[in-house]
Amino acid sequence: FDGYNRYPVKISGVFATTNKMGPQYSAFMYDIRGNGHLDESQKHRLNFHFRGPDRRGDPILGLNDVYNLTYKSTQTELIIGDYNYSLSALTELSRLGRGIKFQQQVRQFAFGAFHHYPRYYPGIKSTSALYSMYRFNEQNRIATGYLLKLDALNTKSHIFMLSGDLRMLTWLKTDFELALGNAQENITKAMKGVVNVNTSFVNAYFTLMYADPNFPGYMKNSLVVSSGITIYPVNKMSMSLNYNLNGSNLALDTIYSNAPYGKNLNLNAVYRMKTNRSVGLSVNSVALEDRAVNQLFNYQKYFGRLFF
Repeated sequence: FDGYNRYPVKISGVFATTNKMGPQYSAFMYDIRGNGHLDESQKHRLNFHFRGPDRRGDPILGLNDVYNLTYKSTQTELIIGDYNYSLSALTELSRLGRGIKFQQQVRQFAFGAFHHYPRYYPGIKSTSALYSMYRFNEQNRIATGYLLKLDALNTKSHIFMLSGDLRMLTWLKTDFELALGNAQENITKAMKGVVNVNTSFVNAYFTLMYADPNFPGYMKNSLVVSSGITIYPVNKMSMSLNYNLNGSNLALDTIYSNAPYGKNLNLNAVYRMKTNRSVGLSVNSVALEDRAVNQLFNYQKYFGRLFF
């Protein structure tokens, strides 16, 4: 039996010094963390992390500073400081920055807002968002949101989005997102759709993401297709066909980079003879193109595989 409601806090630091690069050089960082419940019923949780000073680019330590405080209860969430702020896949999927976020749950309805300043994307000065969501049940929901973005040239972009997850049949699951934004006094659009089918005879999925060339959201001038189907014509045999196209242009933080443009197609057939033995055939086509200004590769290849 413990008569106290304890809140654990960890305080640490690191000091490093070297003359390997010539003159003597030293650096220090502190790290303070806390994570625990504030009440005996464990309905209120507080988490914080303070680390500094900023040592990005430091030849010894090289870590960034972090200042974050998060409070969560069964219905309320409050985040202050450094965090990956997000609204939706098309508008702002994940942007590491320093700001504040508040979200409140009222039965099946939730609403929230955030405002933050990106730390690793110089093209954006700040973003502000309002959003709401209504959950019909565990598998069906609908959400809407508004994003105000201020870029490095002090140009404001307004983006509205509507999204949802729908599962009206046990074997069919879908989700979608539609977004409209203004760019250079023109209305631009982006859309996303996902369909999943799962039965005893066939499993299939299809994902489509599209954004206009000047759409001011998380992606622009993009087309992404991910699809596949697997059928089971006879017992112990499966056949699958997959097609993927990656033509995405994402507004990633400078600590990340976009993947190459790619397109691949593959066909597989497998027959399982025994528990640990099977025979199969695979035919594949892959195309990759470097998106850098000075391209390092741009090729297409075909190959197959027979295994048993």
